[in-house]
Amino acid sequence: MSICIDGSVLVMKLSRLEKCYPGGVRQFLSDLPNGVQVSDGRLLGLSYMVFEDLRAVEKLLNHHGMVGIENGIYQDYAVLTQEFGLLSPCDWLEFEILPSKESVCWIAGEAPGKISYSKNSSGKSEKLDYFTPEEAASRLVFQKCEEGVAEFKDLQTGKHQYVGFSDPSALSNLLYNRLRYLSNRILENDDKRISDHEENEKAGLPIAEIIDEVDHLLQTAGPHQAFAALVQGKAYRSTENWHKAEESFRRHFEYEGAIPTVLLDLTWALGVQGKLDQALVCAQKAVSIMKDSAAAWGNLANVQMQLGQTSSARKSLDQALVLDPADQKNLYLNEKLNHIPIKAVECGL
Repeated sequence: MSICIDGSVLVMKLSRLEKCYPGGVRQFLSDLPNGVQVSDGRLLGLSYMVFEDLRAVEKLLNHHGMVGIENGIYQDYAVLTQEFGLLSPCDWLEFEILPSKESVCWIAGEAPGKISYSKNSSGKSEKLDYFTPEEAASRLVFQKCEEGVAEFKDLQTGKHQYVGFSDPSALSNLLYNRLRYLSNRILENDDKRISDHEENEKAGLPIAEIIDEVDHLLQTAGPHQAFAALVQGKAYRSTENWHKAEESFRRHFEYEGAIPTVLLDLTWALGVQGKLDQALVCAQKAVSIMKDSAAAWGNLANVQMQLGQTSSARKSLDQALVLDPADQKNLYLNEKLNHIPIKAVECGL
């Protein structure tokens, strides 16, 4: 007999668990915070989509005297993944990826035999849906989280996936990876808009969907709310909704973890709306924080140039070019500035 390895799986012998865990197998299953179970009658496997949840079970076993790795070898339990098998040597377990692409493990020295799968709520054997971190980021849309169980919609299959989280940070990290994926999608959309207007028209609907999703994530992203607000601002900027982009970039600074470079995004949004006095204050704040940033100095020069402060713009742009002589945006701005005469009043005449 063997058990199917789906996702990240913690495996142990039932006989060892009965002997070592206080109260035996029954008590362990009662104490177990979450995990999809699979057993062939001799081995017990606990499958997790999120590796941090598996680590929480390891801590539970360790707390009750069961040993994971000792002298580099698995003892009372072992950890395997669907893609790589055993993460450390184990003398009582064997692993193989079959021609059918199924990953299985069984007790060393015996034949693999029939494969046991996890059980669904009706008791019927089924294979788990397993997602790599990259697949989870691109396919799983967060719906809600209640009592430690998060619900996601799989964009590829339309199915709803339910994942238990014993550690709230694990859910937070999953949402952060999704936000990073959405941020990259927005950048791709912006590139299409620059290179091909027709392609951008086709990409318009996904951006609208991204805005809706990020609005929802902003309420649940925990320590990543500042990043969520930034992604939201980029999405609005991509649709040229500058007022909403400004609101999102300002909201970014209301959360812990805000980053100074977002001042450049905010300056841009203000400038496009013609709020040049506010843009100037924002750009000046950026260079006071990021004194060695060519982008920040070029940003300030651009605002000063739009305000007609040609002499000040020249000084700011010179500083930007000293910091990075090859910056293409600043070189383009330099060409524009070279064709603008300095007003007599700026020269003190």
